[in-house]
Amino acid sequence: MDVRTVLSCLALAAPDPGELPGDVFRAALLRSLRADAGTRHTLEDLGQWLTRSKVDHPLDTRRVPLAGISGWHRDADAVAHDEGRYFRIVGVSVRATQREVRSWTQPLLAPVGQGVIAFLVTRVDGVLHALVQARVEAGLLDGVELAPTVQCTPANLAGTGLPRPPFLDTVLGADPADIRYDTLLSDEGGRSYHSLARHLVVEVPETFAAREPDGFRWVSVGQLVTLTRHSYQVNVQARSLLTVLHSLWTAEASA
Repeated sequence: MDVRTVLSCLALAAPDPGELPGDVFRAALLRSLRADAGTRHTLEDLGQWLTRSKVDHPLDTRRVPLAGISGWHRDADAVAHDEGRYFRIVGVSVRATQREVRSWTQPLLAPVGQGVIAFLVTRVDGVLHALVQARVEAGLLDGVELAPTVQCTPANLAGTGLPRPPFLDTVLGADPADIRYDTLLSDEGGRSYHSLARHLVVEVPETFAAREPDGFRWVSVGQLVTLTRHSYQVNVQARSLLTVLHSLWTAEASA
């Protein structure tokens, strides 16, 4: 995850779309990286929308005793949810032969279930756009950052009666021919234990560009790249998928 995050911030020199004959998707992706590409929204508009989202969703963070949190318990091995959902906090003892410190103990966050992280992408006047959401997350300094179209762990929803996140069923039910990327990738191993998420890029018809639910915006890949240059704008999951999008044209260009 750390490597993907760093790679997402690199300014890669993409070839001209005309140098990739016959591949409409990759040509649209390369146009999307250009600074002068036609976009659904301007960067100024996106910045104002994200700022409004941060103002409208302030987070109040405070310390509370672990014993006073309902629905969670602590035993000899972990801190865990009473219904086995979300995650556990486990303790590990580490020994290493090639580190500056040879051994240590630490807590790790062990997710319960496999995550799904996905971008829906479509062409807007020949320029590839990804659907992002302004997502409120505990732990974010500003409370809200741009996130993938879908970011969740479906197993946590089972039996809760909670509504499924927008577009989750669109992603999971996508025709294989429309899935441009589908791979299990790991999270940062120094803080998470066996944390895996299915990363997907799913292309949808251009008619989807007319759909922009509250809290969502269509953005070009170039706009996402620009926003990663500023702190607290694009979350780590979206940056991970941004690296994935770069890989979809670089693989073809090097073939």
